[in-house]
Amino acid sequence: DAAIVLATLKIEIEPKVFMSGFSASGTFINRFSFIHPGIIKALAIGGFNGELMLPLKELGNQKLNYPLGTNDFHALFNNEPDTTALKAIPQFIYMGQLDDNDAVQFDDAYSESERNTINTHKGKDVQSRFIYCQNLYRQHNFNVRFKTYEAVGHWTTSAMNLEVIKFFLKQMQQ
Repeated sequence: DAAIVLATLKIEIEPKVFMSGFSASGTFINRFSFIHPGIIKALAIGGFNGELMLPLKELGNQKLNYPLGTNDFHALFNNEPDTTALKAIPQFIYMGQLDDNDAVQFDDAYSESERNTINTHKGKDVQSRFIYCQNLYRQHNFNVRFKTYEAVGHWTTSAMNLEVIKFFLKQMQQ
């Protein structure tokens, strides 16, 4: 919608966007990237419960439906995830070492079934899940840089924000 308005005003825009989010908005961006990878130039997310969507249909004989994985992706979005485009997106994913803000454990964010799957297969706490997801994204060759910030909880610092800005500036040059 915004692209149409800007075009009528003769304002040129790039075909791909940068996306950045922290906490719930970071989770949104992670999920959005699976649905629309072709429009994202780069993304940066932090403080997301250590719970990333996985490019898998199942984990440990457990079906991974959206938003945990891609088992029902075709039924929901009428296509398969474009994993080639998804893995090519430059990503900066970060967490505070002391971040224990865990939406997974509450029913306003995840169902009991989803919570059980996450806790059983990925880890029962934020930091364990973050390590698990890092390993899996690396195994699947995502274009991602992970970082853990010492002595930081569920917040950002000016140094973290500057690192996100530098990450996006580098992507603008490519």
